[in-house]
Amino acid sequence: MKLGWREKKNQTVVVSSILYAGLFVYFYYFFFGHLQFLEQYQLMIYTPEYIGDMFSRPGGLSDFIGRFFTQFCYARLTGALAIALLLTINFLSTLYTTQRLTGRESCATLLMPACMIVFLMNEYAQVSFIAAITLAEALYLFLTLAKKSSWYYALLILFSGIGYWLIGPADILFITLAITELLFIRKYNNRFIFSAIAIAVHFGAAVTVYRLLPYRLHTMLTGVDYLRYSAETPLIMWIIYLIPFVACTHAIYRKRLKITWQWDWLIGLAVSSCIVTILHRESSTSEQFKQMDYWVRCGRWDKVIRIGEKEGPRSQLALVYLNLALGMEGQLTNRYPQFPQLGTRGLLNDWKRDCISALPLAEVMYRVGNMNTALRYSMEAMEANSDMEKSGRALERMAEINLINRDYAVARKYCMILRQSIFYRDKAEKMLAMIKKPELIDQHPEYGYMRKVRYNEDFIFNKYKFHPEEALKHLAMQNPENRLARDYYIVWQEMARNENRVCVDDEQVR
Repeated sequence: MKLGWREKKNQTVVVSSILYAGLFVYFYYFFFGHLQFLEQYQLMIYTPEYIGDMFSRPGGLSDFIGRFFTQFCYARLTGALAIALLLTINFLSTLYTTQRLTGRESCATLLMPACMIVFLMNEYAQVSFIAAITLAEALYLFLTLAKKSSWYYALLILFSGIGYWLIGPADILFITLAITELLFIRKYNNRFIFSAIAIAVHFGAAVTVYRLLPYRLHTMLTGVDYLRYSAETPLIMWIIYLIPFVACTHAIYRKRLKITWQWDWLIGLAVSSCIVTILHRESSTSEQFKQMDYWVRCGRWDKVIRIGEKEGPRSQLALVYLNLALGMEGQLTNRYPQFPQLGTRGLLNDWKRDCISALPLAEVMYRVGNMNTALRYSMEAMEANSDMEKSGRALERMAEINLINRDYAVARKYCMILRQSIFYRDKAEKMLAMIKKPELIDQHPEYGYMRKVRYNEDFIFNKYKFHPEEALKHLAMQNPENRLARDYYIVWQEMARNENRVCVDDEQVR
């Protein structure tokens, strides 16, 4: 049965509302750690220089929109609301694109948000790719408003060039959709010539920018800001480019299935949910660590312990956070044998010269009072970021450490950067107020305590090789109040002495 305009509108409202609610629940309860992980390596500040830098390379507009939505992932609630909204808009743009090309709806458009979630499961994924695909489809829908062939051709050529600069290589999706309409719907004269010109303009822009900017040709053709590390393009990105055409094919042949639109959409929701559920389980190890990372950042040590008790640590980094949480709750010396350990590597993880492994090291060193080492690894966590963006979390921690160490000029420098963001502004303003009145630092429950338990005497330090046991020993001996350093030192000695009995294989701590 062919639906009227009002029925189609009601159908779209119902499906998009159900989708938004489902996405919000998924991001809020199951994927919040990953969203926070995206945000902490991509600080969004509002200065002309920062925004101008984004628009100085291909994909600037999509990068700006992606970072705008990413900044809301600082908090669990706002992150779920923002990313669910962006994916719902992305779904609607795909739906309207399918309607424009076929005159029908397709439940296959639900594959778009499902595949976008799978894309976000990649540790190097950026939200800017979602924005780029949405903008490409929006450009196509705007192009369809042109009634004359001359206007259609002019906008097609214009958007093939300018679109590449604004949204990046995803502009090829706009070109493909526009050419599809040109060949099968409008059928204007000279359509093959102008289709070839549009493709030539797109790839010509990529090659030209490649010669002018310090990027590899592969990056120019696959996206500068779609991934934090773009050595190779994940398969899911190529699948996403094909989804509008899969939806169009389904819409054309759906009539033969003879099912109502309600059942059609229910099947689409079921298939998309199964895809996300299956692949979410595959990434559960990574998600466990990221959820622990979120609760460590919030100071909710009970939540970290609860995850460890329920699931068991599945990675070395998760084990490090679990032991830290036990230590912060005063349970480390008694309860650490209850969990599979990796010897001393379960207390301090290996640093692999990347931005991920540096964060747990910085967190543990900060909590035990080793401020200079915590400062070093916080800097490493930011500077080892493969896309060379600044980390709001690392900058905040570096400002706190310099505040505790009485290096007020350096702390103020970091705070002045953080105050230009939205979610870090309040914390930066509070630290700036403490710099003006240093006595407030001693009165602060965390900063005042950290000043008491940090090093108060010099000792020999080898800058080429870090010896955690020596550092913990000095912290425990110099500061009797430093219970965490004492517990870490006791457990470190026990693990080192009984390495074979305590340590298990890496496969057991997956």
